[in-house]
Amino acid sequence: MRACLLLAYDGSNYFGFARQPGAPTIEGQLLEALQLTGLVSDFKSARCQVAGRTDRGVSAVGQVVAVSITHEPDVDELNAVLPADIAVLGWSLVPSRFNPRKEALSKHYRYVCAPPSDLDFQLVKKAVKMFEGPHDFRCFCKREKGKSTFATISFASCHMNEGLVFDFVAPFFLWQQVRRMVEALLELGRGVVGEEWLRLALDGNAPRSFRPAPADGLFLARVTFRKLMFDLNKHGYAKFVTHLKKRNDLRSREMLKFLIGEKSSFIRY
Repeated sequence: MRACLLLAYDGSNYFGFARQPGAPTIEGQLLEALQLTGLVSDFKSARCQVAGRTDRGVSAVGQVVAVSITHEPDVDELNAVLPADIAVLGWSLVPSRFNPRKEALSKHYRYVCAPPSDLDFQLVKKAVKMFEGPHDFRCFCKREKGKSTFATISFASCHMNEGLVFDFVAPFFLWQQVRRMVEALLELGRGVVGEEWLRLALDGNAPRSFRPAPADGLFLARVTFRKLMFDLNKHGYAKFVTHLKKRNDLRSREMLKFLIGEKSSFIRY
């Protein structure tokens, strides 16, 4: 049978989502847990597919992973063998060919950081809207051979609470796109570049690309689908909330706020 897992994790101690030889990864930990609980016989048969691969240090509260398993999972048992910084929040049966990356309607990433002392917040709040719509994001991504750099941002915003919070929603994102958009906005807000430079960059015509902002501010907040539904696992939810409270850094506190706000929507996601 094919199942989708709703996954939350703190990526601080991992080399990204994708399994790598000799390095701790989210996928590696998940597949080991699935094997330990008898849900998969080997990694290949699991046919693990993820809605959005996250890089080293990036976290998630709404990652969706599809796996082929031998029987219905005992989510409490699965959470018991997963480390404290990874939790299954729910699961759902899906068709045998379900691929969450292809089936996703949108992905929502949130980035949080301490605001620089010289930041013009009102300028950043206004300029973030420039990213909405279709653009050539070649100046805002790590380019991959043969892959187009054109993409569309459905929603972009910035607000201030305990930290500076950026939200981006799109059908898909390019490699390092969110972190590079954040860096561009921080450079704008600090006067390193001007609005005209940003406009040129969004047309793919800036003289240089933007480097990525640090990974420790980014998390995948939500992935939306047309019909996919999850039942919230209360123990998995409580486990991850406990981890975030213990960690208690800026990103963890923002993840906790988002997770608590999303709790009522987990049942029908």
